Amino acid sequence: MFTKILKLFVAPFFKGGLLVTSILIGGFTSLYSQIATSASLILALLNEKESAFSYLSKQVDDPDRFVRIIAVKGLAFIGDKKSIDIIKQKTQDKDEKVKNKAAEIINELK
Repeated sequence: MFTKILKLFVAPFFKGGLLVTSILIGGFTSLYSQIATSASLILALLNEKESAFSYLSKQVDDPDRFVRIIAVKGLAFIGDKKSIDIIKQKTQDKDEKVKNKAAEIINELK
């Protein structure tokens, strides 16, 4: 059952091997953070927005840029004002990929 949920909801967000690439580049130091953030993204997709928000809103400041990207995507699925405000802040992130993803999401929400 978990595998089906993972394939249905998470796989589309890791096109081009984003998760695999991040694990290989970042080593295993942030693997648990990536998994937990991905799980929170799934919660957002399953409409468990309050639970997801409490974690994702903190993960947007994680040192791992891939965790920040996943968190921004999860906040986009929540879509409330607090989430959108955080995504707008991430358009000023120090990492170009995070900035671009946040800007892309903001543009899609207009």
